[in-house]
Amino acid sequence: EIQQTTITCLYQDVNRYMWIGTGKGLYQFDGNDFTYYAGNEGNMPLQVSALFMTADKVLWIGTRKGNIFQFRGDSLQLFNPEEGNPKVAITGFAQDNEGKLWFATYGEGIYCYDWKQIFNINTDDGLTDNYCYTLTPGPDGRIWAATDGGISVCSLTNRKKNVRKITTANGLPDNIVLSLTAD
Repeated sequence: EIQQTTITCLYQDVNRYMWIGTGKGLYQFDGNDFTYYAGNEGNMPLQVSALFMTADKVLWIGTRKGNIFQFRGDSLQLFNPEEGNPKVAITGFAQDNEGKLWFATYGEGIYCYDWKQIFNINTDDGLTDNYCYTLTPGPDGRIWAATDGGISVCSLTNRKKNVRKITTANGLPDNIVLSLTAD
């Protein structure tokens, strides 16, 4: 069945399982066998666009429609915060050194979840662009976001959003940054 869909993302968790996000749901590979977790959004199967496991070993699943699910036990549960989920694709997740969960979107900037409330950071707050591709934590705990407008280095301290921009004006060869990882 996995041959009849598009693989959109891969993630290896701390238990060495490989998670495979596809256009028709989520697969887990243990080295021998595939297990399929369909999930659905309305009448459509999940179109998985991002995967990440937090320090508490919960797998977070982002979808093209902007919904976020948590994999707990052996089932998918919709993450349903009071503020609501984004309305655009989830493109990446990261966790900072304080344990806050960050997620990137393709059109609404990035979000930070402090386990009580979700905060949106977008171009109004100084983000280089609302179209983000990936997030990665830096060694100082700030979150680096790759966007269509360069790199944004973000933090949230005492509910205060902080954004530093890195663009061609700072030496980037191009403002469109598709991938970013900490070295």
